[in-house]
Amino acid sequence: LTKSQVARLEVESRHAALLQDASNVTSTLVRQVEKQETLENEVNLLETQLTLLKRIEDLEEARVLLQDGEPCPLCGSEEHPFAVGNIPAPDATQLRLVEVKADHKAVSNSIAVLSVELAKVNKDIEQTEIAQQEQSAKILETGRQINDYCSRLNAHPKLEETDPDISEKIMQ
Repeated sequence: LTKSQVARLEVESRHAALLQDASNVTSTLVRQVEKQETLENEVNLLETQLTLLKRIEDLEEARVLLQDGEPCPLCGSEEHPFAVGNIPAPDATQLRLVEVKADHKAVSNSIAVLSVELAKVNKDIEQTEIAQQEQSAKILETGRQINDYCSRLNAHPKLEETDPDISEKIMQ
């Protein structure tokens, strides 16, 4: 009975630790998923920005024709911020896009690892719950056996603790 009680306490302790691990992994996983979503949004924005910068760069031929003080054939403005020599460089955007994509990939890998870890912890939790049930059943059965043996002892008032055949007589 004592062995079963100690075993159940150990299983309960393990179960509590696993629940804490699951909570920690889940909160980390949630943060990583949020980070992944943020990075996905940033990738989309950077790709859009890069596309626009390339479109501006591609208008090189039209920019050559722009003259300060003369209206733009596209918008009519007399100021030409993207005239020759004043073209926004997509290099910084491209570098940032590469960095963000690398971060996104790392976060995605982290999410995969955390998902596997969470599945493992959840499986361990299930196993500890089964072990707790088994230990509780053993405790109940052992308690019944002890009560049965005590009843048998009371039914045999002639039995003494020092009787060498006490085990055999109780088991009858």
